[in-house]
Amino acid sequence: MPGVPTYRGCDACRKQKKKGWTGRDSDQKMSHGEGLAHLLDAAGSKSNPDPFEKGIRDTLCVPVIIEAIFNPKIRLSPWFLNLKKRALGPAAPLGSSAKNFLSLELSNLARIPDLIREPAKHKDDIAVAYERMRYEIPLLKGGLEMADNLASEAPTRAATKMRIQYQVSLGLLMGCALIFNGYLRAFGIDDGSMAEEANAMTNDAIKLAHDAAQYRPLGASFIPLCLIPGWAAADSAEIQQKVVQALEIYQDDFTPLTSRSCSHRSPGEEDNIRGSSDDNQDQHQQQPDENNEYEIRPPPLNRSYMNGVYYPNWLVYKGKTPATLDVDNITHVFYAFVGVHEDGTLRWFDEHADMVKEVDGEKGALAALAKLKRNNPKLKTIVSIGGGTGSKEFPVLAASRDARETFARQARQFCDRHEIDGVDIDWEHPKDAEQGRNYVKLLQECRNALPEEDYFLTTALPVGQYILKHIDLDAVSKLVNYINLMAYDFTGSWTSVCGNHAQLHSPRGGLQSSHPELKVCATDGVDYVLSRGFPSRKLVLGIPAYARYFPRAGGPGCSTDRAGEMDYCDIPDQWVQTAVVDERAVAAWYVDSGRDKGYVTFDVPQTVYMKGRYAAHEALGGLFYWTGTGDKGGELSLVAAGRRGLDSS
Repeated sequence: MPGVPTYRGCDACRKQKKKGWTGRDSDQKMSHGEGLAHLLDAAGSKSNPDPFEKGIRDTLCVPVIIEAIFNPKIRLSPWFLNLKKRALGPAAPLGSSAKNFLSLELSNLARIPDLIREPAKHKDDIAVAYERMRYEIPLLKGGLEMADNLASEAPTRAATKMRIQYQVSLGLLMGCALIFNGYLRAFGIDDGSMAEEANAMTNDAIKLAHDAAQYRPLGASFIPLCLIPGWAAADSAEIQQKVVQALEIYQDDFTPLTSRSCSHRSPGEEDNIRGSSDDNQDQHQQQPDENNEYEIRPPPLNRSYMNGVYYPNWLVYKGKTPATLDVDNITHVFYAFVGVHEDGTLRWFDEHADMVKEVDGEKGALAALAKLKRNNPKLKTIVSIGGGTGSKEFPVLAASRDARETFARQARQFCDRHEIDGVDIDWEHPKDAEQGRNYVKLLQECRNALPEEDYFLTTALPVGQYILKHIDLDAVSKLVNYINLMAYDFTGSWTSVCGNHAQLHSPRGGLQSSHPELKVCATDGVDYVLSRGFPSRKLVLGIPAYARYFPRAGGPGCSTDRAGEMDYCDIPDQWVQTAVVDERAVAAWYVDSGRDKGYVTFDVPQTVYMKGRYAAHEALGGLFYWTGTGDKGGELSLVAAGRRGLDSS
């Protein structure tokens, strides 16, 4: 429409096609949704359906309506408009004159595809529907908040089902409201607040996407349907970028996808729509294969994974300063460690290294880290508090509200003073249920002081269920950006026999039957954490850049007497290049028969690459390494191998 701001519906269409979230007009195959629609039409059009046909109607009508909203090839039969007594989602709140949310009644939802396909013809109906959604969306948000609280306090199956029901209902309504918002603004029907409303709803959709991620894939399959209209309706480039980042989390859930053309046409001509040129293609756009289908594979540099390293401050005395880190392959640096007192105040472990010694031309390693960040703006820096020898104060600290508040306040001040992006809680480890509850309270206090939009909050935990069972991982998921899962130290001087100290999977064989402790593996911890509702994208797999050696052993299952450890960078290159690799367990070892190390267990580039591929395949948050300074350079680098593995899928 000349002189009228146009709705960027076709921008959304192209965004979907480029990223693989939808397909193309030329697709010849019937989609899954179209097949369901045909099946439903056959069952639902009968005046006297039998019980089986009635069951099909009851089961499929909602997904087919939702599919029809976004797929112009599906045309709903007239009998959908008679479903006035049925509604999607929860009942209307007390005090409402209606039994259901009117916007969610199936008869009203069934009209939405026609409104979207012919907006000019139905603009008055769109205005009415939008006003109704304006009223009902805040009510749904309030209901979702109550459902969230209920599910957090009593995580029963019924509470979880209610939460998902509210999430789906809110997501669907916001998606439709954002489409209608764009149309009405394009028609010039705007009361002056609609652009602001579009931005606010899109931000709500982004938040919903993060909250619902724990129920991926099926329980959160509606999320792209509310995010994509938000991308098109938002007036803020910053919000649009956040939408794209949120969608990147979900796109692997639906690979490979083919789809239908997007029906969201502007009321004006297509060539008047902003940004509609196909010349602005993403440079990483995949080419179609011989079947004219795209493989979904996001460009590596846009992946939101972590490939982080811990940097121990004491290594400045060995000349391994922050400037020696491989920043080309690193996304996050964890500065280790700062200590605590039981009253919550912070303390130095080595103030000279942190603040006084000249490091990389700066006064102290913290200033050197800040310099590294200024020279590499995309690098994220996080201070790790506690550690293996600095955790004894945490139980008393976390049990006191005053100490927790003091700790959180000082942690934020520390970040601001030293130009650090966040805090890592390395409490090793909460040892009973009470400590587990206090651990969550400590994280909550930290998140209160460190808002998520401005600061990272992470925590390090072991794979062992003997620790993890004390922690409400679902509650933790709402507070932290990442859990760093310490997937190493499975054997050592503390175990009865030696074995792989960082295996991804449990090896097979009689040795594991006679020594069950040798079955412990990284996937034990991954599977347990994810089974507790923790989102995979927030779980980061740990890699040791050091070896454990057993001088009196010639292989697994032998003595651990005089066991020790050595940095990966100190291992002879020949050991790395000729190590035995167990591809089933994803582990490696070398036997130093001519010297004094005996059986040596460590990761090599091949095993780290495989772990990176595993992390990407399982949609984990990435990898981290203890430590970044323990790595080798060049083709033997573990950090670089992990990066390649994460990029490969």
